[in-house]
Amino acid sequence: MTRAARHAGLACLIVTLLVAFAALNPAVAFAQPAPAPDARTLEMQAWFDGLTPQRKELLKRRLKALRRLPKDKQTELLKAAKEGRPLLTEAQRTNLRKLKEMPYLERVRLYTLARELEMLRKNAPAAFKRASEGADRERALGEMLFLQRAQMLLTPEERAGMASMKGPERMRFLRERYEQSGRQSLEELAFLEPRLADLRKAAAGGDEDARRELRRAVSDLGTLNMLLQRLDKDRREKVMADLKELGLDRAMEKAVDTVRKELRAQWNEAEKRPQREDRPGEVRPGDRKALPPREERKNR
Repeated sequence: MTRAARHAGLACLIVTLLVAFAALNPAVAFAQPAPAPDARTLEMQAWFDGLTPQRKELLKRRLKALRRLPKDKQTELLKAAKEGRPLLTEAQRTNLRKLKEMPYLERVRLYTLARELEMLRKNAPAAFKRASEGADRERALGEMLFLQRAQMLLTPEERAGMASMKGPERMRFLRERYEQSGRQSLEELAFLEPRLADLRKAAAGGDEDARRELRRAVSDLGTLNMLLQRLDKDRREKVMADLKELGLDRAMEKAVDTVRKELRAQWNEAEKRPQREDRPGEVRPGDRKALPPREERKNR
């Protein structure tokens, strides 16, 4: 099959799935009744049904990504696919390749940062715009990110107590709370990085390589802790017990695989669980949107 044919087939599949979504959504279906499927649509549906579960999941993720784009961008991409033109620029493909080559925890941090910035943009659009366009853009956005992260760590009691604090006192309290949480997380998972003490000593002596390694190790442990916090209490306790039984050889790599496995199991259970009638639209633990999509399988 030629590239043009593959693009055309993907475009038809996307259109088919969009039609299927409309048929399943009463509001959309009422406003725009779905046409009866023609032979081409049935052929594409049969093709989709014959794909591996991994390939189906990949295409569904692409469909979700497409539907989140502005309408004019959706139209542009669908037209390019039907005409057999590339959907991504060379620069975009290069960036995707770089992303796939990153270690998993680095991709988690990058994806999480993107979501945090999006939250800032939505929750404080005027302040975000000023910070983004200012001369000291990196410092301003970093300060906003710190405030957002620190406030998410507060208990209801701490949040209520902070209301009576003045500006400098509030900032000092948030910084201390944030640093305390970071130290606690590092202590709980430090057994996975037995080189921490040596790296700290070498970094304090001016070793630049040790400083870089120390920053990476601390970042990895912090990211792993973030993933652990997305597990429910019982799963988190089970995973922590499993991690403590790991050997020191490739401990971090094994820890990441263990946590990802439990997160995936939690997501799958949440998706299968019927939604309670008294909680329409409930948000379930282990929000998939807080993590980057799983790597594309090799056997696509």
